Amino acid sequence: MKTLVNKIFLAVVAIVLVAGTALFTSCEKENEKRSRETINDNSKSEINDELYNSLLKKHDCSISVVGDEINYTVFGRLDTNLVGIREYVDEVLYEGMMYITEDENIFSMSKIDENTIDLQVENLTSDKYRITLGEVKQNKDTLNFSLKHNDKHIAYCSLKLPNGTENFMDILPITLNEDAKIHPAVVVALKIAGSFLVGVAASIVAGEIMDNDNYDERKAERCYAEMREQARMCYSNGGRFSARHGENHEGCSHSCK
Repeated sequence: MKTLVNKIFLAVVAIVLVAGTALFTSCEKENEKRSRETINDNSKSEINDELYNSLLKKHDCSISVVGDEINYTVFGRLDTNLVGIREYVDEVLYEGMMYITEDENIFSMSKIDENTIDLQVENLTSDKYRITLGEVKQNKDTLNFSLKHNDKHIAYCSLKLPNGTENFMDILPITLNEDAKIHPAVVVALKIAGSFLVGVAASIVAGEIMDNDNYDERKAERCYAEMREQARMCYSNGGRFSARHGENHEGCSHSCK
């Protein structure tokens, strides 16, 4: 993975040291422990690099999202619940891995018309808070569309579905948390894409929270936005991020390993 610019690298290292450094009674013991930690961190980094590069070179599905405030690509394989991330923030490249997010809030997709999809997320979307995929066009296994919040364009997206996917609009509606009657490979791809699309939409509009009088929606917005920030900090430091969203965002949790 590419090295971050010095100021970001130092900031991340500082956070890790503050959170994880213990006090020791002698400099000698402290140096010994730091030496062991360096070896372990290097080993973990090499393993993560190898896995990341294998995902980058060979993956079954991917989604890219590009807008004024977001630029990232996610790529995954059907034989693992790990996905690779390439994200630019203020022209700085972050790369790493994270697990497919576990979310107990039901995701569903339904067709509004031949070129528009309604993305519904329990405890987040409503008549006042809508996430749609507009201007949908499919070219073989690739679905291109505009991600919108309340009809406002957020980003252009390109979703590469597993080989052999039929006309996507024909398989709607889909409820992802239940037994969808479509090929399991497509379900995996949509779980990867859906969680990131919702996270992006919620994060982008989190600044509008004061204008949102629905408590559940505000809580969901905060949760999805916070998870994106935590994920970036984790995988940019060589860790693997995992997140879980409880029903109505009660008991949400995350970890970095």
